[in-house]
Amino acid sequence: MYLISGLANSASYYLRLWTKDDAGFWSAASPEFAGLAGEGLPDAIAGHVRTSPGQGITGVLVEAFNASGAAARTAYTVDDGSGSFTAYGLDAGVYRVQVTWVEDGIASSVSKDGIPVGYADADFTLSVTYTLASVSGVIPATTRRSQVTSHRSEAIGYSGVALYQQGRRVAAVEAEYDGSFKIANLLPGDYELRAPGMAPLPVRLRSGENLVVKPLGELLAEDSLYAYPDPARTWVKFRFRTDDLSVKKELSVFNVAGLLVKRVRGDDPGWIGTGNPYEFRWNFSGSDPAPGVYFYKLNVKSQTTGKSRVKTGKFAVIR
Repeated sequence: MYLISGLANSASYYLRLWTKDDAGFWSAASPEFAGLAGEGLPDAIAGHVRTSPGQGITGVLVEAFNASGAAARTAYTVDDGSGSFTAYGLDAGVYRVQVTWVEDGIASSVSKDGIPVGYADADFTLSVTYTLASVSGVIPATTRRSQVTSHRSEAIGYSGVALYQQGRRVAAVEAEYDGSFKIANLLPGDYELRAPGMAPLPVRLRSGENLVVKPLGELLAEDSLYAYPDPARTWVKFRFRTDDLSVKKELSVFNVAGLLVKRVRGDDPGWIGTGNPYEFRWNFSGSDPAPGVYFYKLNVKSQTTGKSRVKTGKFAVIR
């Protein structure tokens, strides 16, 4: 491989090649061929990491080693479908570029020597046998602040979703307005999902898996809503569980004729607990409510995602 540096960006060049043998004799000129100079990168080396079929891989570690063998800069391939990377902040010179990837806990590396600063086609093809995977989900509202997107992998002020592997951040993405996110083209293995306002979440990706995670847990846990005692005499308690502490809640009680008997909202007195579970106690007053069957409806809405759920039930009052 021959590298010619110092060319003007996006300019056309015409080249011919002569070779010299051991006796000092030069060959005839080769046929003329043309080329277009690529992108100028005054302090960086860029390229791609792909699978054999050409699919870009996200989260591959890229290291640029200088002439003394020291790691001068690190980067990670980004989730752009092409497995792109750019190692910025390099001094002028020639580097060895090494890529390291982890498949199911096993690290492997491959490198290329003689890559000069400014080179934009340091491409690697990995002979992996796995199908790439993805992880998606919804994060809390506290993470949804704007951030600067960049191919730079140095410390960036970041407030979205980050994916870590073996203690290193390998991918990052900004969540959508509703808190949804997706990181694709990942090798299978063990990761950790992190975002401000939520505890680190272990993630295990299998080959070809499109994993949907729920950092917020359940908006309304299945089979967690009920009223007791049933039948009730002097009081009844409604109970439910949610893992989303941002919920707004409204509980309504109706008689068999469909008439509203009682309604309580989240800021009304009488609620007990912080979500695991929530409870509301209704103390009866005199003969109210009358004996009979009653229906209740709970409406919960997440202030984080905007999603809502409604569940119903019934209980009896005896005197």
